[in-house]
Parts: sequence; structure tokens; C-alpha cells
Amino acid sequence: MFKKIKFVALSITVLTILAVNANAAGRQFTTQGQLTDGTPVHMTVVAPEESKQQAEQILSSALSVIVRIDGQLFGGGGLATQINNLQKGQALRLPSYVFYMVKSATTLSAQTKGFFDIAAPSQSNAFSKRDWRRISLDRENLTISFKSSGMKLDLSKISKGYYVDIALNEIAKAGFNNAMVNVGPISRNRGHNIFTPWNIQIGFGGNAQHSKYAYRAFNYNIRNVGAATITPTGLGRNLIDGKTRNPVGDPMMKSITILANDATTATAFGLAAYAIGSKGAIKFVDRNDAIKGIMVDQQGQIVASKDLNTSSLTKESRWPVYGKASGGPNDLKQKRREEASGL
Repeated sequence: MFKKIKFVALSITVLTILAVNANAAGRQFTTQGQLTDGTPVHMTVVAPEESKQQAEQILSSALSVIVRIDGQLFGGGGLATQINNLQKGQALRLPSYVFYMVKSATTLSAQTKGFFDIAAPSQSNAFSKRDWRRISLDRENLTISFKSSGMKLDLSKISKGYYVDIALNEIAKAGFNNAMVNVGPISRNRGHNIFTPWNIQIGFGGNAQHSKYAYRAFNYNIRNVGAATITPTGLGRNLIDGKTRNPVGDPMMKSITILANDATTATAFGLAAYAIGSKGAIKFVDRNDAIKGIMVDQQGQIVASKDLNTSSLTKESRWPVYGKASGGPNDLKQKRREEASGL
């Protein structure tokens, strides 16, 4: 799907490669860096000791790819600025990675019915539509243009989910079956960690003690899943409502975490659910079979979408969770029963 493109060298990454937890099941090889806005990036590959050199090489390469794309987009006078300066009908040729990111974002804008809209920052009035439907993408020439004046795109949030998918795909193409990529609060994993499933954390506003039960559901074990957690101080900050074109107000939640088959989808649906707010977020999630969700309300209590409230692992094999001791979503009913009985 992606074509090879030439990148300019950037100096915004701090690269560290480490190897930890050596044992018979393999080792963890990790790399760390950051994006232009300071968002941390962390990648892990689990591989045998004899694959050390290859693991380190692919980690370095995958990190370099996404950091360079980010620099192209958000460096001074970068592509994000150039896109937002386009006049009606004016075309701009994009690198293939960026083109397909915008294409994915417009598709997800449609799938979320505009609750996530990549063009949400556009000017709005009663007589002219300026939403994702006014974006023209020429696949043959890799160009973007707008059907209306006053169009603006917000690529700063969805790009982070897209970077996760690019990096994990690069790692998978190199033949590594057990890996995890994190870009800020967005992640995607493949296979498993050394002895256990991969782990994601559910946001409790920075303080799990806000709920006396919160600690019991803080860590969730999953595999082969993309996840995005949206919080008021994270990706929910300065978010524009795709429907009203106004800044998103108090969503009445500490966080919402969306699980999907890929990180880009999880990010888009997470932003959409967050903009909808606590009263409708889980209903919105339940209407979309491609995603699952876990919300933490203002009191620190967890509310999960329907297919995460069951202990059956056969109904949704894409969302395997592991045992009640793990605190996974399949344990939510038991947690609720214990809480109701005062245990």
C-alpha cells in the first residue's frame, strides 16, 4: 500500500536501544524517541538473543521512518501548514505516507458519521459545508485539494495513531511476531510479551485512588489490538467537535480507551467518543462492531462496551483477555458484583 519515499534527515530524535529481561523465552529489545511536539515514542520487540542485531536494526529503522514523517508534517513550514494554506481548487502533492494518512482520516471521518472530522477546524457558516466531504484526494498523482475555501485539517492527533501502525507494520515485515509500539497514549501490539500478554493502562485522571476500586481495573492484558486513550489533558486537549465546530467542553469523564484492529481506527473513534461525552460515548461504541471501549467516569468508575462485559472469549476472538487475575475486561461483571456486595 505504501510506496518508498525519500526523507530529509532530522535531528529531533533521541534514540536509545536497550536489551532487557534475558531468558529462555527471548529478550526485550526497545527503542525510545520523541516527535516534534515532544510526544514520547517507545517500541519493543521480543526476540531470541541471536536476533539481537536484526531487532535493533528494525527498531532504529521504524523509529526513523515515523520521526521523519512527523518532521515533514509539523516542522517549520511543514506539510500540515502548507495543506492549511491551500486555496479552493489548489492542489498539493504529498509524500505517499502522508497522502494515505489523510485518505484514512477522511474514511474514518465518514465511518464515525463526522463525530471525528479531520476537517473540524475549518471555518463554518450556515450556507457552506466545510467538512471531510470537501477534501479531494487524487490517488494517481498523490495530491490533495479542497472543494471549498476556508478549509483546515487537524493532523496532529490522528497522525499519532497512523505512526503506530506504520511502525508496527515495518516491524512485522521484518519477521518479528512479538512487538508493541507506543506513541504517547496510543499503542498497538502483536503477539505477546516474554511470558505474558501485552498490557495497556486505562486512564484514571493520573490518580487511581479517585476510585477505591480503580486499581483493580487499571491494567488490561490484550494482544493483536490497537488502543487509544483520550483524556482531558492528553489527546482531548484543544479538540474541536466535528459536529458543532466548537471546542469540546467538559466530557464528564476521566478517559475513554478505544480498542480496534489498528491504532488509526482506535484514535479516530476515541476522539469521536470523547467529543460525544460520557452520556453517549459507550452507546456510540456499541453501535460500531469494529471497536470496543472502556470509559472511566468522573467518579473513577469504569463502564465498558457490551462485548467486554462477558467472560466468553469465543464471541469476539479479536479481543482476547486473560483470566480474572489479570484485571481484564472479561472481569467487569465480577467486579461490579463484588462492589455491589461491599467486598
